Amino acid sequence: MPLVASLSANPSPRPPLATALREGTAELHREAERAGIMRELLRGRVTRGEYCALLRNLHALYVTLEANRLRHAADPAIAVHRQAPSVRA
Repeated sequence: MPLVASLSANPSPRPPLATALREGTAELHREAERAGIMRELLRGRVTRGEYCALLRNLHALYVTLEANRLRHAADPAIAVHRQAPSVRA
């Protein structure tokens, strides 16, 4: 059987993007929740200034994620997430 035929006959199922991200980053999230600003935030021990700095830093991250989500919107794994932008300017 040709390689192309065998690949299409047995496609490897790809988990939804959200599932893949959640499972692939679970340990990193646990580590982040136990360290630095996130630990203090979850304990209710951050100042308004620290919280604003965190939001400013996260905004830069989410702007980049949003731009790439839009750039790759034709990818079926991304397409299901195009209904509502996650970042609003």
